[in-house]
Amino acid sequence: MRPVYYLINVIALALAVVVAAVYNTSFFWTGKLTKDPHPFQHIRPSLNVDTADATLELIHSDETDVFSQEHAAQTLEYGGVVWKTPQSSTISRIRNAQITTDGLVSNATDVYTFGKWYWRQASAKHVRMSRPTHVENRAFLSLIQIYNEFFQHIVFDTLPKVVFACRFIQCRPDITVLVMNNLQRDLVAEYCRIDKSRFMVLKSALCAIDIFVPHFVGQDLQMGMIPANSMKTLGFQNATGSRVIYVARKVGTMRSISNEVSVLAALREIFPGLVVMFPTNNWRQDREVFAEASIIIGPHGGGMANMIFAPINTTIIEFLPLRTLKRLGENSRPCYFGLAHGLGFRYFSVEPDGFGFDKTMHISIRMLVDTVYAAKLSLELANQ
Repeated sequence: MRPVYYLINVIALALAVVVAAVYNTSFFWTGKLTKDPHPFQHIRPSLNVDTADATLELIHSDETDVFSQEHAAQTLEYGGVVWKTPQSSTISRIRNAQITTDGLVSNATDVYTFGKWYWRQASAKHVRMSRPTHVENRAFLSLIQIYNEFFQHIVFDTLPKVVFACRFIQCRPDITVLVMNNLQRDLVAEYCRIDKSRFMVLKSALCAIDIFVPHFVGQDLQMGMIPANSMKTLGFQNATGSRVIYVARKVGTMRSISNEVSVLAALREIFPGLVVMFPTNNWRQDREVFAEASIIIGPHGGGMANMIFAPINTTIIEFLPLRTLKRLGENSRPCYFGLAHGLGFRYFSVEPDGFGFDKTMHISIRMLVDTVYAAKLSLELANQ
């Protein structure tokens, strides 16, 4: 009888192990004891977010926000002036939702503006479409936002959100990413390393069972003000550049330099190998130049967004009265200031004389030279 008794115990133990394995596997894949293949999840990335290799922790949740990461630092300071940065990075899930071509998401319950001025404006005139395209059995993640069809806005508006949305997209192969055009698609695919077949250019309103929206949470956030040190560049990660690049604007256009001949002469005295760059609006071509940058200098404008292709530890010198505009309560357009700090770069500004965003600008040579030497010293100390 004793061998039979032992045999029964062994069989019972084996069955218990099998049941436990099935239970744990079910929970790992579904997050709960159901056959739902895509439960709500909180995704907590490691502190240093790697768009390809971040460590993720998947936790079941029934909340609307499927991802939320608080940021310890919520301000950036430059020259005694302070700008706000996001309190948290969030991905919100909207059920049975409709999205229009301006990125506004709504359902029968609410219109979701996420505190953004452009969606508040859109919501004021929002009319729910009577017959939007209904997509069965597909979930979407939206990167649709005002101005995000333009290169610079993709760099400082879209890609910072892709940083924390990337692994969520990779973990959810059922999700289609909504973009505004092929340029946005290509840059996101490059940054997140996902196949272009995962994207859809939104040309008309649609509704779906789930629409996910990545966004930053915080009050009075200006475009480009992203968490410091939150992004990796698309440049070299293990080597610094050697070129000093001046990003030029066509003579006579807004924010071009009225005394550019003197500016370039002063810069060449300090940097004999100065490279004068007119961006071509072909990011793959421009990337090759900025990939070797050590210092990037130039007036406020879309060309500065090419810093995304620069190596680690690059220094940015922007011609913009950043502090003065902020002190006066005007829009300082701190997008490249915020982007530089988001990439972990050093940032300096040169305040032009009689500045206007729609005018040419004049640069004080003395102020330029003083700022350049301060930037050089900072770079030398960092490389010691």
